[in-house]
Amino acid sequence: KASTFRFSPDGKYMSYREKDENGKRHIYVKEVATGEATRAIEEKEELVRGYGWINNNRLVYSMDKGGDENYHIYAVDLDGGNLKDLTPFDGVQAQFSDLLKEDKEHIIVLMNKNNKQVFEPFKVNVTTGALEQLYSNDDPANPIAGYNFDKDGKLKAFTKIRDGVEQDIYYEDGNGGFKVLKQLNWKDAFGILNFNYATDNPHAAYIVSNLNSDKSKIILYDLKADKLIKEIFANEDFDVSDMGLSRKRGYELDYVSYEGAKGVVVPISDSFKRLHQRITSEFPGKQYSIADATDDENNLLVFLQSDKLYGAYYSYDVQKDTFAHLYNLMPQIKEGAMAEMRPITFKCRDGLTLHGYITLPKAAQAGEKVPVIVNPHGGPQGIRDSWGFNPEAQLFASRGYATLQVNFRISGGYGKKFLESVFYNFGRIALDDVDVVLQYVFY
Repeated sequence: KASTFRFSPDGKYMSYREKDENGKRHIYVKEVATGEATRAIEEKEELVRGYGWINNNRLVYSMDKGGDENYHIYAVDLDGGNLKDLTPFDGVQAQFSDLLKEDKEHIIVLMNKNNKQVFEPFKVNVTTGALEQLYSNDDPANPIAGYNFDKDGKLKAFTKIRDGVEQDIYYEDGNGGFKVLKQLNWKDAFGILNFNYATDNPHAAYIVSNLNSDKSKIILYDLKADKLIKEIFANEDFDVSDMGLSRKRGYELDYVSYEGAKGVVVPISDSFKRLHQRITSEFPGKQYSIADATDDENNLLVFLQSDKLYGAYYSYDVQKDTFAHLYNLMPQIKEGAMAEMRPITFKCRDGLTLHGYITLPKAAQAGEKVPVIVNPHGGPQGIRDSWGFNPEAQLFASRGYATLQVNFRISGGYGKKFLESVFYNFGRIALDDVDVVLQYVFY
C-alpha cells in the first residue's frame, strides 16, 4: 500500500506514496516527531510519475495531461499549498535533471520547448517558476543526449550522439565553450559518475569506463588533461557500476558497488566500513541500499531485499545507532514460506564461465526430483537476471517447479567480450549456453 519513502533534507519529515481504495497513489508528508501525516500531493485522473524533496518546505513531482506523455514539473509546499507548474508550456515534455544541493531555490529540468526533437537544460526557480536556459541543443541530427552539471549547477560536460549510434563526450574548454574529449562507439563506456570535490583540481572526476579494459571499472580522471589520475576499483569478473560520496565529510568516497552473483557493496571509507558492518550484522542474508539520507547524514533510509523478501524500509539513526522498521512492501508474503534462489556458476563447452540462478521448491531441497522451467531474460543484449525476490520463480516453486535462469552470452554486466561473443551467431550460442546449464542442473 505504501512505497517510495523519502526524508526531508532536515529530517523533520518523511514522505511516502500510499495507495487508496481506487488505486490512486497519493503522496503524504509525515512529521517525524508527532507522526501527523498530511496529503501533500493528490493523484487524480493523471498519474504522478515521480517525486522528491527540493528543500525543507517544497516537493517536486512530474505529471502529464490526458496521457499525452508531455510531462510537466510541479512544485508544492509540504502541506499541499502553493502549487506551481514550473514548466507551463503546452505540447512540451519536461524531465527532471538535477537537484542542486547547494542551491535550495532552483532545480535543473530538461525540456523540448524550442525544438520538439531535442531536450535542452533550464534552471528553474521552484517558487516563482522563473526560467534560465543553460545551453542550446542546436543539432537535431546529432543531438546532445545527456548533460553533466556540477553541484553548483554549472554545465561541465555533455554527451552527443554521432551518426545515430556513436557518442562523443564534450568537456569545457576553459574559454566558455566545449571540445571533444572522447569519441566512443556503441560498446564503449566512459561516463561521469561524480566530480571529485575532495580535491583542489576542479577537473577531477570519478568515471566508469571500459576503454582500456574488458570490464567496466571506476577511475579518477583529469578531464581537462585527458589523463588517468588513478584507478579506484575494478573486479576481474564483473562490471563495476556505482559509487557513493559523503557530502558531510567533504565528499569523501564511501563505497563502490557492482552486481556479481548478488549485489555487492564494497565499503571504502572508515565511516562506511562501520556502517556496512552494522547493517550486514543486523540484517544477515539481505541485500541493502541507502535509499535516502538527510543532509547532515545523521538519518539514513535503508532498503532491504533478498530472494525471500520483496522489500522493506528501515530508518537508521546514526547517532543513536538504532534501526526502526518503517514498512514491508509485501507484508502478506512470509519469508519462511518462500523458495531459495541459489546462484550457480558453471563452465560452458568452450571453457567460458557462465552464471545463473536456480530457484528450488521445498521438495527439491528435500532431495526429490522436480520438473524444471527455463525462464530466459528479455532484451536480450545488455540485460541480465539478478538475485532477489522473483515473483514468477516463487509462483512456480509454490506449484512444485524449479526455475532456471541463465545469464547466457550477450547478457549485461560481464564485460565487452562476453557481450560480443555471440555476434553473428546469437541464435545458436545463446541456446547452447542455456542447454549446457540445463544439463548441469539435471546431472
